[in-house]
Amino acid sequence: MVAATNGAEQIPTETIRDIVEELLEAARYDDLDDLIRLASIGVSLDSKDSHGRTALHMAAANGHLDIVEYLIGRGVVRKLSYEYFLWLF
Repeated sequence: MVAATNGAEQIPTETIRDIVEELLEAARYDDLDDLIRLASIGVSLDSKDSHGRTALHMAAANGHLDIVEYLIGRGVVRKLSYEYFLWLF
């Protein structure tokens, strides 16, 4: 199975899942350098895993303020849905 990015390139779904997992792990474990690296190669910082979790969720849940600030500075909050905030409470 493949998924399209930007309507042109085809990336295997398994690869996308791995990249999203890597993004969320970087946020969860306070690895700002890895998060920046992933963003620099075009990984969407508001990507969600199969449970709907985002990097912002993982960083906030684990108290990583530097990651939260980075993500907010990159505009991730504007893209979040109302349901995300309900999940926090």
